[in-house]
Amino acid sequence: MVEKPAKVTALITDWLLKGWCREKRYFILKLPMKKRYQEVSSILNKISQTLNENGINAQI
Repeated sequence: MVEKPAKVTALITDWLLKGWCREKRYFILKLPMKKRYQEVSSILNKISQTLNENGINAQI
């Protein structure tokens, strides 16, 4: 699927919360040309925070 990083992040987080992904998962984001590091940091923090809030222990 080709989507914006925020949309992919929301989908991946939803899949993790629903238990659809239980093993290692990889996904590729097409990042903006500028501020790539900031985008990745924001995405990883958002996923980690959401999982922690829902009691899911995950290593990112």
